[in-house]
Amino acid sequence: MEGFAEKGEQGAVFQGGSDASMNVLSWDKSPESVKGEIAYLFNIIYSFTSTADISFENMKTLGSNTSGAAIRLMFTAPYMKADLKTEMFGEMFTRRSNIVANGICNTGVYVKGIDQSVAEQIDFEPVFKPYLPKNDVEMLQLITSSNGGAKSTSNRRAIELNPLNDDPDKVEEEMKSEQEEALAQQAALSGLGSAASGSQSVSNEEEEEE
Repeated sequence: MEGFAEKGEQGAVFQGGSDASMNVLSWDKSPESVKGEIAYLFNIIYSFTSTADISFENMKTLGSNTSGAAIRLMFTAPYMKADLKTEMFGEMFTRRSNIVANGICNTGVYVKGIDQSVAEQIDFEPVFKPYLPKNDVEMLQLITSSNGGAKSTSNRRAIELNPLNDDPDKVEEEMKSEQEEALAQQAALSGLGSAASGSQSVSNEEEEEE
């Protein structure tokens, strides 16, 4: 080795004599190994913390497999973890609710004259509903199939559930008026048709008499 760059110098070049040789040890699979190690560590984190991996990269791998069963399986561990925590947090919220109820009865902040027995007779039971994504289209298809293809909700309920309807009452009135107008038009068309057929029959009878 005749020469090499100084410490911190950019663009270093190895310099050697005519008989010099150099062997370099490199790891060609290093990027893939690092990528695999990072993915493995993320998998351990999600597994040990019972957390669903809903990152963008993972959701892309699902593709069109977004059925309700697949989503529920993905959230099984987080759902069970939340259920285990319900007992601890449920007791905490129950105690807080009892304290608030007793405070209202004792101080009379909202309504004066409430007997203490009212707070003692009230039972608080908090209800926890862990988040679970749903496939509404699949659920509606299942309900319709089980109902023999018949309607499973009323027209009024369908109007209320439509996110585009900001005023369900007004939309319902408009739909009724449109239906009445359509029936009136059909009646008018059927009346014209019967009148035309009646005049045609009269003309045919007159021709036969002649």
